[in-house]
Amino acid sequence: MVQTFRFQRLGEAGAREAHSPKRSGSQQVARPHYVISMVLLMATLFWALWDEDFGQRPWKTFQHEWKDRYSTYLKTARSQSSDSQKEVEGNAITRS
Repeated sequence: MVQTFRFQRLGEAGAREAHSPKRSGSQQVARPHYVISMVLLMATLFWALWDEDFGQRPWKTFQHEWKDRYSTYLKTARSQSSDSQKEVEGNAITRS
């Protein structure tokens, strides 16, 4: 009984090995539909990243220009306010 079971297991394993060819990792060939799917997915990924950054955002150049102009305005306003603050402090010291 044990020998019969052992032969059945070997027979099943032998049948599986006959249907699946043994190949080492370097000899394994990728199936064409996997390669095509991989290329399509990578192309879709790169297109989506490009579209997200450049294609759908036409206002980015305006945004950068506005940021530069507003930063310049704030620097000018800060220097004017510091000049006004020094003038007020100077007047307060002379009146005391």
